[in-house]
Amino acid sequence: VETGLPDRATLAKGSLSGEMQGFAWSVDVAPYPTLLSNPRADRFWTPQMVVITVRSPSGGEVQLQTVRLTGGAAAP
Repeated sequence: VETGLPDRATLAKGSLSGEMQGFAWSVDVAPYPTLLSNPRADRFWTPQMVVITVRSPSGGEVQLQTVRLTGGAAAP
């Protein structure tokens, strides 16, 4: 599921969901919650929290939480 996500430039906050070979999946993207931030680095990179959930046909569930960096205000 993660390899099928849009690239950094087009992955926007919000939710995606679907089904793959009988497994239901969802991807939730939100700004990364942090109080510690370097304003200079934020110009180039903005962290996003990405939560991927996959549910099997039998009801078992796996959840992966990761951080993805996207281009900040000054990114090319």
